[in-house]
Amino acid sequence: MVNSRKLKILLTASVIGLGSVSYIPYSFAESVTAIQTAQKSNLLSELEISGLKLDQAFSSDVKVYSATVENKVQEINLLLKSNTSSAQITVNGKNVGNGTSETYSLKTGENLFLITVNNGTNESSTYKLTITREQNGDNSLKHIELSDGVLSPRFSPSTTTYNIEGLNNEERIKIIPTAMKKTSTIKINNKSVTKNGMTVNVPVGESTIRITVTAENGESKTYNFHVKRLKSNDKSPGKSPGKSTPGTTISTKPSIGPTTSTNRNTNIQQNNQKGGQAVTVQKTTAGTPQQLPSTTEQKTSKAMLSSLTVSTGTWDSTFVKDEFTYHIAVDKETKNVTISPVAVHSSSTIKIEGETKKTIQLDEGNKTVISVVVQYDDDDRKTYVLVFDR
Repeated sequence: MVNSRKLKILLTASVIGLGSVSYIPYSFAESVTAIQTAQKSNLLSELEISGLKLDQAFSSDVKVYSATVENKVQEINLLLKSNTSSAQITVNGKNVGNGTSETYSLKTGENLFLITVNNGTNESSTYKLTITREQNGDNSLKHIELSDGVLSPRFSPSTTTYNIEGLNNEERIKIIPTAMKKTSTIKINNKSVTKNGMTVNVPVGESTIRITVTAENGESKTYNFHVKRLKSNDKSPGKSPGKSTPGTTISTKPSIGPTTSTNRNTNIQQNNQKGGQAVTVQKTTAGTPQQLPSTTEQKTSKAMLSSLTVSTGTWDSTFVKDEFTYHIAVDKETKNVTISPVAVHSSSTIKIEGETKKTIQLDEGNKTVISVVVQYDDDDRKTYVLVFDR
């Protein structure tokens, strides 16, 4: 009787113990499943950027992502999707379509996108996406304007060394440089430049004007412009001194030979050109001319053009071989011109903007300066300047 009672108690305890471990009410399990489903309805199932790879593969449970793009990338297409059709998705507080691609502009540096998913009943989920757009690295000049003088060779953003010719009578010139990118900064001789340019002193002798362009990312490029300015009474190769004929000089050297007090005030010096030899003519009171060779011998330039024509445009004046600067008006639509120079001496060489080709592309601005250099020998060279105005 006792043993039977003990057996019943043991069996009852076993059943109770088994039930407490293995039995879960149906209503409780259903509630857990509903909560898990609601939580998943507040998650993204897709996050993609067209043509761009994230720092890690996307997972609904991972909430932070990043990517880096080059400076030339100005916008991205972002695709966001939730498996729950009723879920609302916002980017930085603005509603976007579920499963649709949206376009977003990028600024230089970090661009933060806070992506929120909400089904209206449960706590929302927020994803953080950071897109870094690199700073611009273009440190090139796009264009340069000079108030006087001519660049040699013709300006090109990739060329960093030039000569500025024809500045013998100019003590100062204004330089207006334009960078390829607006985010770059420009300095001339280590001084900051505004969009209106800078006026630079040009000393007598040789000097260098340095223009430094610094890109947004801090990388710099320096353009060097070499200037050789002679004294004001020296002749400038390639620049016409007024309307005078090349090779003509006026002698101020006093005549040599016997003079008396009666004829000292009547000496008249004249300059004649005889085969390149400057001759001083002395006239005395007796009326007898005396020719005395001068110690100055002047060479007549042979580096001249006999004609110069262009394929289009209206000249400001008729071409004359000893006039060296001309303005030519062209239509705004004109993109290039063909220049046809003919030298006086067939043995001369002619280069247009440092090259032998005759068709030249005009700059995008309103003014394009073209140099035509005629060289007869090492010491005899002239430069004609054509300024095309749109």
